[in-house]
Amino acid sequence: MEVGGPATLAQSIQSARVGAHIALIGVLTGTQGSVPTAALMVRQQRLQGVVGSRRHQQDLIRALDGLETRPVIDRSFPLEAIADAFALQQSGGHFAKIVLEF
Repeated sequence: MEVGGPATLAQSIQSARVGAHIALIGVLTGTQGSVPTAALMVRQQRLQGVVGSRRHQQDLIRALDGLETRPVIDRSFPLEAIADAFALQQSGGHFAKIVLEF
């Protein structure tokens, strides 16, 4: 799964096995950029954009609720510090999820 977008796509292609299916589910680094098509071809990989519906999201949440798996949270911010949360995301200095608390 690739969530970064243009800035991390080449890294995902290199780290995925030959013949892999790479699901592009996010564009955290922007919506414009180049696709290293030669690397995809040489590694015989497939790149597919994936967008789910609200129902898909609800089904996923129900499935995850039944597991012991929990998301990794890098930092939590009170809603009043939303600008700081966005600054952290834009800097790329976070490791995992950034949470806003209401």
